[in-house]
Order: sequence, then C-alpha cells, then structure tokens
Amino acid sequence: MLTHSLIPDATVLAILLAVADTVLAQRKRRKHTRRAHA
Repeated sequence: MLTHSLIPDATVLAILLAVADTVLAQRKRRKHTRRAHA
C-alpha cells in the first residue's frame, strides 16, 4: 500500500471518520426532511 508510506494511519482514519459522519448526517437529514414533507 503506497498510501501507508505517504500518509500516516491517524490521518487516514480521521478522514474516513469525517466522511462517514458527513454521509450519515446527510442520510439522517434527508430522512427527516422526507418525514416532515410526508
């Protein structure tokens, strides 16, 4: 894995967690908006 030699594991995990949080937040917001409209 070239990424391991170029980027520390801590930063990779932080980025993955940030992306996951944003995706989950968007899904939750979309569900709430759909429920509100419905």
